[in-house]
Amino acid sequence: MKNKFISKHFRFTAEDDAELKKKAKAACISEAALVRMLIHGYEPKSKPDGFNECVHQLAKLGANVGQLLAKANSLNFIDTPTLISLNNSIQTLISDMTEVYINPERVNKDGSNKTVGS
Repeated sequence: MKNKFISKHFRFTAEDDAELKKKAKAACISEAALVRMLIHGYEPKSKPDGFNECVHQLAKLGANVGQLLAKANSLNFIDTPTLISLNNSIQTLISDMTEVYINPERVNKDGSNKTVGS
C-alpha cells in the first residue's frame, strides 16, 4: 500500500519564513523535511564552516589508502594489516564526524538534547 501524503498549508510572517529558509539551508534539508523533523522531536544540526571540505579530503585519503591496499595485497610487499587499520580509522573518523556534526538530536521534554542513536 502506498503512503498517502496529506498537504498542509501554513501562513508565516516574512520573518518566520526567512528563519525557516535559513535553518533548512543550514541543515542542508528541505523546509518540509525540517518541519517533519521538528514534529518528531528532532533538532537538526547545521554544518560548521569547512565541514564539507574536511569530509572531502578524508574521503580522498580513504580512496588513496584503498588503492595502496589493493596494490600492496597484489604485490605482497607492504604491511597490509597496518594499511587496513589506517583505512578503517579513516572510515571511523568520517562516521564520527557525521554523527557529531550532521545527525539530528532529539529534543527532550525538559529541553535537553539527546543525539539520535545514543
